[in-house]
Formats: sequence, C-alpha cells, structure tokens
Amino acid sequence: MTKKPTSKRILAYLVDGVIISIIVSLFSGISFLNPYMEEYEDLYEDYQEYVMDMDDPMDLLNDVTVKDYTYQLSKYGIYMSITSLVVSFLYFGIFQYYNKGQTVGKAIFKIKVVSNNDNKLSLVQVIIRSAFINSLLTSSLLIMATLFLSKSVFLGADLVIEYLDMAILFISAGMIIYRNDGLGLHDMIAHTKVVFADEVLETNVKEAKIVEDVKEIEEPKEKSTKKSTTRKTKTTTPKKKTVKKEDK
Repeated sequence: MTKKPTSKRILAYLVDGVIISIIVSLFSGISFLNPYMEEYEDLYEDYQEYVMDMDDPMDLLNDVTVKDYTYQLSKYGIYMSITSLVVSFLYFGIFQYYNKGQTVGKAIFKIKVVSNNDNKLSLVQVIIRSAFINSLLTSSLLIMATLFLSKSVFLGADLVIEYLDMAILFISAGMIIYRNDGLGLHDMIAHTKVVFADEVLETNVKEAKIVEDVKEIEEPKEKSTKKSTTRKTKTTTPKKKTVKKEDK
C-alpha cells in the first residue's frame, strides 16, 4: 500500500493559511482597497466588549444585538472579504497550477497535487479543488449574501454558509485520514490526489528511461530495414549489356 502524506498535507495547509492571512492583512491595511477599515475595527472592538460581558455564551445565537453586530461587521468587512477571496484564488488556484501543483506549504513539505486519472493536471481541476477545500465557494456565497440579501435573510444564510464550510472541511479531513487512498471530498470532486513530490520525479525518470529503451530497440531495426532495402535495390538493378561491334 502506498504511503499517504497525511501529516504533511495538514502541516502544508496550516502554513498556507498563515501565508494567506499575512497577505490579506497587508492588503486590507491599504485604505484604497479597504475604505471601511476604521469603521470595521471600531465596531469589532465594541462587539468584543459586548460579548465579554455576556453571562451565557449560548446567548450568542439568539441575542438580537449580536445579530446586528454580525450583519454590520459583514457590511463593513465586505472589501476585506473580497480581497481575501481574490488572494486565495490567485494563490491556491493560479499560483498552485503554474507552480506544478505546489503551494509554498506543499513545496516546503515536498508534496504536490496531481491528476488522479494519470492525465496532466489542469487549471480547472485546481480551481474546483480549491473552491471546496480553500473556501472559495463558501466565501463567494457569503459575499453575494452580504451584497444582495436583506438583514433578516442574510443572518440565516450566513449561518447555513458557515455550517456548510465547516462540513466540507471536516468531511474532507476525515476522508484524508481514514481512506486508504487518502482522497478527500475535494479530491474526488476534482479528480485529483496529493502525492510525495519524489514519487512524481521517480515516475518521470522511469518513463524517460522506458522511452530511451524503446528508441534503442527500434533504431537497430530501422537500420537493418534500411540495409536490406539497399541490398534489394542493388540486386534488382539491371546491368547494361555491352554490344561488341563486328570488324568490317
């Protein structure tokens, strides 16, 4: 049975998460990209103070004031959410594809994403995979809910989207750990798998060696075929007869 890079996948996921958080924080600090940054920070401080004063944490689900804070924070944080989505798409989608199936985290732990059907990994596969495991799908849904839904509808949609994101993450993690092939839900949907980078290198070397061996076998055959063809041509070429002139 092939060894699964389970622990390395988890560590790579954490490293990539830290990298994304740093990049998003840097971009979110630019007032041009995040015009409501000050309002968001002030409101978040008020929200934290209000929550700390609550006696029962379970009241968070039903408290009207908490719901108001949640809605307003989503409104003020919309530019931050869009920035996070764009950065995640470029990093986990575009960069990972052009870096041959590796993010920075995967490169550090020497693992990579490959196609599960032995074809070349496509950009579509990487994007579909990232849409599920890297929350591109749920982040897009949450942004649309913030922009287009009323407050009452948004609060219900926000809860459903958060549960959906958690379910995808936990189901994928459980499948990666307990399945023999190590495929997560996102891998099965995108037809991908994560392998050790050394295995891919060894496979490429073996394939190259096989191609070289085939060429070495075929080249002598081609040479012998050419020689036999040349001989046949020589033997079949008619000789010119020389006619002697009679002496007069």
